[in-house]
Amino acid sequence: MAYLFGNDYDRAALLRRIGNLNQVAGIREYTYSSGSADGVKAIEINTGPLSFEVLPSRCLDISRLSFKGIPAAYLSKSGIRHPSYYTKTDPTAFHDNFFAGALSTCGLHNIGPAREVGDRVHQLHGDIGNMPAEQLAVGEGWAGDDCMFSVKGVVHHSSFYYGDLILRRTVTARLGGTSVHINDEVENLDFAPAPCLMLYHCQFGFPFLDTATKLLTSPATGIEPRDDNAAKGLKDHASFAEPTDGALEQCFYHKLTPGEAGWAAACLFNPRLGTNGIGVYVRYHTETLPEFVQWKMLRSREYVCGLEPSSARLDERSAEDMAALSLAPLEKRRYRVELGFVEGEDGFKNLLQA
Repeated sequence: MAYLFGNDYDRAALLRRIGNLNQVAGIREYTYSSGSADGVKAIEINTGPLSFEVLPSRCLDISRLSFKGIPAAYLSKSGIRHPSYYTKTDPTAFHDNFFAGALSTCGLHNIGPAREVGDRVHQLHGDIGNMPAEQLAVGEGWAGDDCMFSVKGVVHHSSFYYGDLILRRTVTARLGGTSVHINDEVENLDFAPAPCLMLYHCQFGFPFLDTATKLLTSPATGIEPRDDNAAKGLKDHASFAEPTDGALEQCFYHKLTPGEAGWAAACLFNPRLGTNGIGVYVRYHTETLPEFVQWKMLRSREYVCGLEPSSARLDERSAEDMAALSLAPLEKRRYRVELGFVEGEDGFKNLLQA
């Protein structure tokens, strides 16, 4: 059943009213043709209330995201760029190619600051977000009275002499739905253990981020500032000031308690949007994503809050930590993340009970 324009429609009732599903929702594929985005392949999925843009050229990440016409994702000054602009030897490469958006995947050999491991230098947040997907499958199909939209693809994170990780990603949404689901599987196809780290860098901005906005989360057993500057803002971590020239970022580690089904969630809720307020949320399964990072950046032009499920913290990790995070030969690991919207604070409370 699809809830559209204030009413529920089964398949027959909806099809009687339209000539083509694209009249009210659907999938649109296109390629950017100018500027630094030239050649970037994109897929727009419109569920009715929800619209988002998937980028096969960039790991099937999600750039734009909106709800009932209200944009939620923060887009950086660099905008969408083709992965050919990313150079592994350039220490500023990640930031230069960082469009931000609703999802920028980080990993797989590194998350957090650049670091040397043996004879290799792993860039800030790794390379996976600048790798294109292949074996694309774009689908639209009915199962009873539910119509599902999906994009599937494979990203090879592989190198001669340095392992062969493969990311299989499926992005799905339902006609009339208010959320998008990301289901990932990473497999080590090599015959030596391989480090495997994953950070879902989800960024939200104005108008969801504003002075009235507050951070709502699953129950937390603790919140830790990442550094001294974050410690100064710990008591105000859940509220947001006006954009400030020259402001510095603050990161906080939240230990969120999952519900019975293993899911935890965080939400930026703005009571000034809609009738009873609207929130954009990130919901994630904690089995393989035990950490949660809040990235708070209130500088002018970089006015953004990141809600970031992660397999590990961003800073130094011991050899024992890395061994625990590695994949054995032919081992697989699955990650589940959901981005969506709730109306009213009760909508977020109900999400936590689902």
